Amino acid sequence: MMNKSIEQKLHATLEQRKKDGNFRKITSVNSIDFCSNDYLGLTQLPLAPNRAASGSTGSRLISGHSQELANLEKDIAKFHGYETALLFSSGYAANSGLLACIAGSEDAILSDTLIHASLIDGIRLSYAHKERFAHNDMRALKAKLEHLASTINGQIYVVIESIYSMDGDEAPLQAICDLCRTYGAALIVDEAHAIGVYGSEGQGLVSSLNLEAQVSACVITFGKAVGFHGAAILGSSTLHNFLINFCRPFIFTTAPSPQTVQDTKAAYARFTSANTAREQLSSVLGAFTAIIKCQT
Repeated sequence: MMNKSIEQKLHATLEQRKKDGNFRKITSVNSIDFCSNDYLGLTQLPLAPNRAASGSTGSRLISGHSQELANLEKDIAKFHGYETALLFSSGYAANSGLLACIAGSEDAILSDTLIHASLIDGIRLSYAHKERFAHNDMRALKAKLEHLASTINGQIYVVIESIYSMDGDEAPLQAICDLCRTYGAALIVDEAHAIGVYGSEGQGLVSSLNLEAQVSACVITFGKAVGFHGAAILGSSTLHNFLINFCRPFIFTTAPSPQTVQDTKAAYARFTSANTAREQLSSVLGAFTAIIKCQT
């Protein structure tokens, strides 16, 4: 569940957009095609036998939406314990788009020094005040939050990964959630390296610790343990609508093809039952960690 102050801020911005007559909604196009990019109609032809149509014809907001895609997002959101999910073409697009649009000039983004390049680029694209704290250092995070809380009039966002890609170390999520709650900060977590690995069915570290209600936005990617490609941003319905209206990598990107939707659904079904593979991975990691400790 998103921080209440952020919910109110995003809701107010969306209400103003409605008043201005510019509010966007995702709808399916079931009439004669006068708006898509499928100029020759080739997307309706499968690339190979027994496969779905090869293209989606346009962005989600114009002609690329479908009920199958909406159902997939609902299933993904439910699986990870969130109200909504919004699909993106890649983790890079999801991370950079989220951070670039959600924080304004009156806000501040406080990030761990070892976050992924896509998060760094999203922060660079935003108009927010930017600061970093030493990797997984709770004293440094607390000091930075105290300072920002007394100097920033807007919202503070804390950006971390749950499992860091280079060293494989785990963020102290509960401690970070506690600090964010104390200082009214919103927590954004990249779960790229946690989904599929943590949780009874691979829901991720946030879910395994029952912290969904304390994480305002969670980014999951399908290019790691899921064994496919793409990504999704998990959050509240307010965040979902805000991204639809203001996130440029979503607005101006061609929607996933029908085949991609089917393949994503199949990939999820496959990895949710991969208990044996998760157990094997845990065993290998344990053995590898023991070897490293012996060498040091």
